[in-house]
Amino acid sequence: MSTAAPAFVADLVGQLRRRGFVLGPEDVVALRQALGAGFGWSSRAALESLCVALWAKSAPEAEVVRAAFLRVDVPDLDPPAEPATPAGPAGEDAATPTDPAAGRETAPSPGPEADQPVGGTAVTAARLDGLPPIPMPASADADRRLVLVARYPVTERQAAQAWRRVRRPVRVGPPVGVDVEATIRRRSERGVATGPVLVPARRNAARMPVFIDAGGSMAPYGDYVEHLRRALAETARFEALTTRYFHNVPGRSPDRLLLDSLSDPLGRHVDEILGQIRPLPDGRVYTSPGLSGPQRLADLLDTIAGPSGAVVISDAGAARGRYDPVRLLDTIAFLKALRDAFGRLVWLNPTRVERWDDSTAGRVARHVPMFPLTEKSGLDRAVDALRGRSVRVEAPL
Repeated sequence: MSTAAPAFVADLVGQLRRRGFVLGPEDVVALRQALGAGFGWSSRAALESLCVALWAKSAPEAEVVRAAFLRVDVPDLDPPAEPATPAGPAGEDAATPTDPAAGRETAPSPGPEADQPVGGTAVTAARLDGLPPIPMPASADADRRLVLVARYPVTERQAAQAWRRVRRPVRVGPPVGVDVEATIRRRSERGVATGPVLVPARRNAARMPVFIDAGGSMAPYGDYVEHLRRALAETARFEALTTRYFHNVPGRSPDRLLLDSLSDPLGRHVDEILGQIRPLPDGRVYTSPGLSGPQRLADLLDTIAGPSGAVVISDAGAARGRYDPVRLLDTIAFLKALRDAFGRLVWLNPTRVERWDDSTAGRVARHVPMFPLTEKSGLDRAVDALRGRSVRVEAPL
């Protein structure tokens, strides 16, 4: 059996790339090897299932592969249908039951009201063996090739690949791996053959708290943010992920009166009082995007140990294009509390960069690293900042 991939594979890969589902040469090689081993040849459905098993890493990705599979010219590998039962002689109903003893047709027994004349017309009633068939709605015959798959600026696979780069490897558990350098060193020191030096396996001990602005101007971005959160939770492979929600800001700063001392009455730059703004002493976050399940921010910060940084996802007023000095001051107090608890801090903004300047977001970006979620490069740069790469801001906290 030939191990070459069928000709339709190139068209299938092109369909997937149009949907942001990029496959590499190793993925095509995996399909070719599976076909060479005899998988996927029994039917068209088996071939589709093979592609899904090899390439899809989640249920949404499986839907993308299935939708693309139906849009290419795939050879029909379905086995032939079973031959129909031949009909009897002309004029004989093949579905009519017969009497096996006499070989005669057995007509249904009439009911008690059969053949009763009504108004001079005979009415015949026949007994039904079951309920009449129910016609399926038109939506059941929808073309699966037209399944609408959500297309976001950053796909689930791209988000997973970015988040997985946030790692803090530690060795924990029983010794199962060989430390080659330690084994060679021990043998060199002792001068005799010794057993290998075993060490525990590495695992990712990264802990990531994520704070998401929900409701209000963030409502149009809710599905996209949930898409990224799900990719972070299901594929990032962190030791612990803590997701909490807030609306605009988690709480009010006790230093709002400092705005009265600014030389700029509009408070467009709070650099004069930046050092006097204290971390938010108290606030409230929630466990669900519907802002239910309240929790004190201070209690949460005390329970998260050894984090690898913190992530804030919010438009910071850029969606409506508003600037609010009070919100800016409250946000700075919130960010100072996160900085003191978690160290590294990044802000992800789902709006376009050109909308930041005339809003609170542009002022917040002067104090913490802010990156756009409208492109994959923004997420990549945010991950680099969480990994320790220095990011220049105009007025750091």
